[in-house]
Amino acid sequence: MAVTGYARKYAQWLLNHVEDVFAPPTALRRRYGPEVEEALVLAWKTLNRICAKRLIPFLPDLLETLEEEGHIQLSEEHRNLLLSMSAATADRLLQAHRYIHPHSLATTKAGPLLKQQIPIRTYAQWDEAKPGFLEVDLVAHCGGRLQGGCLYTITLTDVATGWTECLPLLNRGREAVLAALQRARTRFPFPILGLDTDNGGEFINEEVAAHCVREQITFTRGRPYEKQDQCFVEQKNGVVVRQVVDHGRLVGEHAYRQLDELYRALHWYVNCFQPSMELVSKQVEGRKIHRIYDAAKTPLQRVLLSGALSPEEQQELRAIGKAFDPLRFFQQVEQLQQATFRCEASRCCASQFTPPTSLVPFDLAACAAELVLLEGSETDEVPPEEKKRASVLDWRRTSKDPFAGRWEQILTWVRTNPTRSSGDILRELQSLFPRRYERSHLRTLQRGIRKIRAQVLQAPEEAGSLQGLQGNVLPFDELPQAQPAPEDLVSFSSPASVGAPTPGELGTRSFDSQQGGGALSARSSGKGSACVLATQAPPKREAAGQIIRRSTSVSSQSAHQTFSREKDQRLTIERAIQEYLQAHRTVGHRPKTLEWHQMVLTHLRQYLLIECHLHLIHQITETAMRNWLASLMQTPTPRGALRSESTIETYARSARAFFGWLVEQ
Repeated sequence: MAVTGYARKYAQWLLNHVEDVFAPPTALRRRYGPEVEEALVLAWKTLNRICAKRLIPFLPDLLETLEEEGHIQLSEEHRNLLLSMSAATADRLLQAHRYIHPHSLATTKAGPLLKQQIPIRTYAQWDEAKPGFLEVDLVAHCGGRLQGGCLYTITLTDVATGWTECLPLLNRGREAVLAALQRARTRFPFPILGLDTDNGGEFINEEVAAHCVREQITFTRGRPYEKQDQCFVEQKNGVVVRQVVDHGRLVGEHAYRQLDELYRALHWYVNCFQPSMELVSKQVEGRKIHRIYDAAKTPLQRVLLSGALSPEEQQELRAIGKAFDPLRFFQQVEQLQQATFRCEASRCCASQFTPPTSLVPFDLAACAAELVLLEGSETDEVPPEEKKRASVLDWRRTSKDPFAGRWEQILTWVRTNPTRSSGDILRELQSLFPRRYERSHLRTLQRGIRKIRAQVLQAPEEAGSLQGLQGNVLPFDELPQAQPAPEDLVSFSSPASVGAPTPGELGTRSFDSQQGGGALSARSSGKGSACVLATQAPPKREAAGQIIRRSTSVSSQSAHQTFSREKDQRLTIERAIQEYLQAHRTVGHRPKTLEWHQMVLTHLRQYLLIECHLHLIHQITETAMRNWLASLMQTPTPRGALRSESTIETYARSARAFFGWLVEQ
């Protein structure tokens, strides 16, 4: 006590509790330095931020590929530390980089009574150890708002291997779903043996059931209100579709094509570089459940181990997997993802929509320089039909048709905005023709639109009106791939569609070239092509249909000269309007005239930007101009009054003078 200075009782307590005395904690020395952590983060981001339990088993193969491509340079010591890292340690190091996504809305609706004939999936019907049995589901890109049309994604996941394919849909009609199922068959490396879906009407219908019978595919469905029955595809909806495409609203043809390019890249990226774990067993001990998983493998590795392919097919798939650079692939997926984000419509109002830029195509050669003819096995294009099909509207009607005389208009609306629903079209007709169409006519309209969409999917005709357009339009798949399509002025010559388009509506004659622009390729017949602004008024205002029937003929040579100066840098609508107004000022026109032209052209530019999502001159389509004039007739002014026929005529005259000036340049 004299030496320590402790009291007698405290010294006695210390002697009796030697085992309870703890040394002061010492900070552990950090084992993994910044070099190892940076390499781990790069590998984690290359695999699209998957969990560590899936990352660590695949890390040796991935690290070898990244080192060969020169993306990572590690010493032998750091490489051994990285490969010896446990999944829990990797999760702790990556914890600061993770984020959370919001939830989605449910769009599944009950199917018809046909589901009583489609059996519920049982283990006796499915051999889940054999590749070919798929779970199928739809994802709506509605942006949190189910009203109006939007794009959809159909997801197909193989239960045995996890091989996943995603395809975009313009609508959730049964014809579009059936066409996607037929297209998906060419993307799987093995034959499809079974399909398991939910109870939605897009799957439970006669067309899909007949297709499965014809192709000898086992067709089953899950129990109503039981998402766990399609647990595999539901998981892929989250980690593939929602994590990459996010929850934005996608509408229109441009967004559809950009989404298709993104899914073409994900076809290889997800199946070659996204390892997943498979549940081997599950043990229940009281309130605790112990799940045992196998080692994480990519779908490509599981397909090779399944024995479902011939040795030649296995060798081909191995060569494909080794030829890819995962980091370059991931960077291209990011570029396509950002291009898809730019196609999103606003969540609150259409005025905040960002107009789409040029289409960003998927470049497989940039990711697989050593791969030869990879795209040869993916035949997405439908072969040409041997015989000429009947007209789109040529189907038998067994009773009095309440929409007689309106199907041409409905066809124009469907072609202009394929995502538009039957309910929206019926409400549009009810507003145009009060007390003529009732809610009971919806089923008749749905059957007609279903037949229209089926014909359009099977035999896509040249876009345009049924009245006949001047000039022939090249389909998208026939456009020259080496250079953009010719940028000629649009000829406006067919009757207008009544009513303004919905947000996301694109012109029926606007196509995207390989360089990404929405180029319109028109081949003029004879010596010249007409550039006409024409419209048709609503039934109660027939005189307005005679406002702009005058036309200005220009030669194809002058049209070529118009855009020759913009061959390298495409002319935007805003820039063309500024040059046009500057030309008026140079000539010395009165300020009142300049003010009127500026007001009209600004209104036109805002309409094309907000409603049609166009910002380049060569993207202006016939349908967009007709709908602009139709919207002027129906939209009131800021004071609440409708525009008179003379005012509409003055608007059309200003627009015609603007396009005439463009032709003369």
